[in-house]
Amino acid sequence: MNYPPLQVMNLNEAEFEENRKFGFQPKKQRKNLELADVMPTNKGLLYAAIASNMYLKVNGKYCVCEDFVSLFSMTNHEYSPSSLQEVRRNNVLIEGQKCLPRELSKILVDQCPGQTKVFIRCWEAREVFCWNTSLVDYLFSEDLLRVLPCPFGEFEIFDECNTWYMRIKDDDPIIFLATMGTILNIILPTFENKVLSLPRSFIYTT
Repeated sequence: MNYPPLQVMNLNEAEFEENRKFGFQPKKQRKNLELADVMPTNKGLLYAAIASNMYLKVNGKYCVCEDFVSLFSMTNHEYSPSSLQEVRRNNVLIEGQKCLPRELSKILVDQCPGQTKVFIRCWEAREVFCWNTSLVDYLFSEDLLRVLPCPFGEFEIFDECNTWYMRIKDDDPIIFLATMGTILNIILPTFENKVLSLPRSFIYTT
């Protein structure tokens, strides 16, 4: 499927960092990075996983899996962060489209009335790209990566008001979200099948 690219403005890393007000732990050079090693750690922020389109390998075949309830049912796991951690570790998930439910996009847009921009940084091999673009156009796009000038690599994404932050890898179907508990409490009851609250110790990458 072809995705029309967004109209984006190129930024340098200094301009990107000027707009990112989140606080982060010092970088660690080790395996088994936890969410707290790569996500903002400001007081009051909570973490969650958002299920995008996934393909689950079962008996040598890939089946479409669109939410965590289906994922854990098909893998005979209980609904929990530790189950998601185990499924990811077993390398049985393949990514599909990176998209958000429209109502979830609306909630994120509404958190800072009047904001118009989203900021995105992409690391692809030795290249680093930074952009800003329309918040609404981006969050409501059919694929959060394919609409970008470079759709490959690892991405960090946040809104103009720094009320939420997302981390995405092109080869991982899980979208990781950090936001205040008050916002997550709005999201979780509505999207309990597609959004899973995570501890800061959740393993992000091995």
